[in-house]
Amino acid sequence: MTLKLNTTLSIFLLSLQLHAQQATLLYDINPGIADGIQSDAAALAGGKYFFHGKTAAEGQELWVTDGTSAGTHLVKDIDPGVASGTGGKLIAFKDKVWFKADETNAGAELWSSDGTEAGTTVIDVAPGNDDSEPDHLAPGTDFMYFTAWDNSFTRGLYRTDGTLAGTSLITTMLGNTSAQLILEVVTIGNTAYIALDGPTGGQLWKSDGTAAGTVMVKDINPGQFGLIKNMTPVGNKIYFGGSLNFFGDYQPWISDGTETGTRKLKEIYPNGNADPKWFTLFKGKVYFHANMSSGGSRLWVTNGTTALTVLFQDMSIAELNEDGYGLVADADYLYFSGDNFTNGRELWRTSGTAAGTNMVKDLNPGSGSSYPKQFSLINGKLYFRANVGGNGTELCKSDGTEAGTIQVSDFFPTSSMNSNPLNIRQVGNNLVFMATHPTYGLELFQLNLTSGTSQPQAALALQVSPNPASDLVTISLPSNNYGEVCQLRLYSSSGELVFEQESSDNEVKIAVKSLSPGLYWVEYRTGGNWGRQKLMVVR
Repeated sequence: MTLKLNTTLSIFLLSLQLHAQQATLLYDINPGIADGIQSDAAALAGGKYFFHGKTAAEGQELWVTDGTSAGTHLVKDIDPGVASGTGGKLIAFKDKVWFKADETNAGAELWSSDGTEAGTTVIDVAPGNDDSEPDHLAPGTDFMYFTAWDNSFTRGLYRTDGTLAGTSLITTMLGNTSAQLILEVVTIGNTAYIALDGPTGGQLWKSDGTAAGTVMVKDINPGQFGLIKNMTPVGNKIYFGGSLNFFGDYQPWISDGTETGTRKLKEIYPNGNADPKWFTLFKGKVYFHANMSSGGSRLWVTNGTTALTVLFQDMSIAELNEDGYGLVADADYLYFSGDNFTNGRELWRTSGTAAGTNMVKDLNPGSGSSYPKQFSLINGKLYFRANVGGNGTELCKSDGTEAGTIQVSDFFPTSSMNSNPLNIRQVGNNLVFMATHPTYGLELFQLNLTSGTSQPQAALALQVSPNPASDLVTISLPSNNYGEVCQLRLYSSSGELVFEQESSDNEVKIAVKSLSPGLYWVEYRTGGNWGRQKLMVVR
């Protein structure tokens, strides 16, 4: 009787939570129950949400939405007819989305799009029917790096400024190793960092976009076998997993781009695979996933030194099937999926201290797991998917409190089937995401972010001048909200907090002379408003 009463009460409370805000179909790409989306790739570029849509008439091609039904459409049928032209990764660079597409008469080449048919063009590295098969797309500040085959079937490292004329081959060889053996490419500014499977493997290289400026940083195990993976730029350093043997026993490494500054941080899992990943900057430190010999993954933290690379929380933070898990942080909290071996896998957050680390809510009460993942922080709220009460995996949101952590929608209210939302992003005033619906199949859905009084509205009048700037910047706020204290923060493009100040004035001045050139974000928040603006620091 108690179980039945609790179940009835839970369903009643959930219905109240869902009543205030519901997700609705944005666009039925392939009308009927058939899936209109069969690729999990998506990217935001130029304020638009790009994805691969599939119809019976056009196959799988590039689609775009501005967050409205009227603004959702096929961009271009690159491979005309029922054949599919796209389907792989989508990368944002210079307000366009970049991707590999295969046109029957031109082969698989590098394409870009601004969301219009006329603005969807190809950079044909291997003209004719040959495939260049572009890969390892890595956008920097002014250039994007990638690898591709030419017409002589030689793979090279390329860079582009986004135009055909500004696309050039850098090199086909890194030392005595073919560019074909490049494993990963990431960027800091305009510098590319390259994981290369060298003569004995495990070489870290960097490139400034020229052949002469493409040099080896370090062979992590000279003369012996080595491996590098999961390279992640954090601030002005690269974090990665490095293995000194053939068996992939990865440990956490760090590099500042020099040989002496490239080193192993710690032997977390001796003679085993720590598999470090999800390196995330939070309050000046880097948090990451690592496996331990005791079993399972754990949350670790480092300040970049061996002595202070330590276990942060003794709990599992990922399942064996890790797709969609990860770490996400704002200025105040780091969120993660944690299993304390009592409550199952649930939503956790930390302020960076042991006392400030807690489970936000037991969404699947007891020892059952809600498996929260697909995290996306938007306007101070965390949106994610989770299995609430064992009734299926649906869209949820949290303000960081137990009461404010709720299920937002339920596409399968009478069963435990899953809608499995993914690629949850803000587009205009809407939350846009992919999900499975019993009537429509896997399609695109929306949630209006301006409904209700609790959602902060963006104040568009934030002014930053001069911009670009090299010395002193004046931040003009929309109003002082009658003396209300405003939190003003400055973030680097990698998410590092570089300046923070509280003020009740209409104008705040920031000295940027000591900052490295590049893109920054100015953000302010008050109790009722928030605003964000780009700032370019130059010399």
